[in-house]
Amino acid sequence: MEVQDTKKPPIELLNHFFSEISVLADPLAASKEENEAEFGYDYSLNTEIGQNPEDDSLYIVILTIKSKELDNYIKGYDIKLSIVGYFKVSQSYPQDKRSAMVSVLGPSLLYGAAREFLYSLTLRGPYPPIYLPTTSFIPENTKIKKEVLEEKSPGKTPSKKKGKSSKENTH
Repeated sequence: MEVQDTKKPPIELLNHFFSEISVLADPLAASKEENEAEFGYDYSLNTEIGQNPEDDSLYIVILTIKSKELDNYIKGYDIKLSIVGYFKVSQSYPQDKRSAMVSVLGPSLLYGAAREFLYSLTLRGPYPPIYLPTTSFIPENTKIKKEVLEEKSPGKTPSKKKGKSSKENTH
């Protein structure tokens, strides 16, 4: 099934699943609120990427997300999620650029799925729900030319709607 009137992307997510889900609520975290500290988290991300030796257009990406202590915040949940995704790269996409594209887009797609999943899991928990912070899987040493950004920009930036700030959403 394809979406009509759109350009087919160079990468396709064929399937994904969570191979490990651990979201443990700390039963004593609520008692730590005596200093009026807020709930907050830091995260570590690990990405593993493999290419199918029989079909060079097929890749597997494993993204693992773990919560870590964040100074001066209460950690209500101990979290570890591992999500596995199977990807297919278009045969028309240049062979020498495939791995780089998969290493950016693969984890990005999986992270979005993990973000929504974790929010749903913690929404009914004893502490504020966790909405993973926005992140980028573009390597830090990658430079994007200003001209390319100007070429691709839509012209006008949409106005922001009123709502919760990102600080409120990342507890």
